[in-house]
Amino acid sequence: MYENITGENAYRQPMRIFPAVHYTMGGLWVDYNLQSNVPGLFVGGEANFSDHGANRLGASALMQA
Repeated sequence: MYENITGENAYRQPMRIFPAVHYTMGGLWVDYNLQSNVPGLFVGGEANFSDHGANRLGASALMQA
């Protein structure tokens, strides 16, 4: 599969592997009315930053249900 994607043989040269971001732990800052600092823009669900703070475990969005 690696050779099909990159055109390089992993047995002959080292694979080019590097870390990448696949999710973010955060969201938009909101006030108690879920309004952002952009007038008229309300933020709900997992996009807001208020329920869990700056960090929460993945797949623990029970408060968003």
